[in-house]
Amino acid sequence: MSNEPTTPSNRTLEHRIFRSDSKLSPAEINQLLGIKSTIPAKTGERQEAQSSEAMSVVLRLAIVTVFLTTSVLLVSMYQMKIGPFYEHEAIASGSLE
Repeated sequence: MSNEPTTPSNRTLEHRIFRSDSKLSPAEINQLLGIKSTIPAKTGERQEAQSSEAMSVVLRLAIVTVFLTTSVLLVSMYQMKIGPFYEHEAIASGSLE
């Protein structure tokens, strides 16, 4: 007792949805949902451009982060006189100044 008459194509689609492991195409999903839309072909190109732009921003951010981290580490080591800034002679002679 359905409100809509079931056409053979709808029966086939219903069978594919509920009794099959196969995937539905976007056109079939749109047909079932009653959506009629057209997608321009240039959408993929725009997404690709946005993707490459986002990747370049991430790469620049990573480079700046590594540079700042290395700078802060070296400045801290210099101020504390450790690592490459370690004074070997002062420690060996007992004078820490």
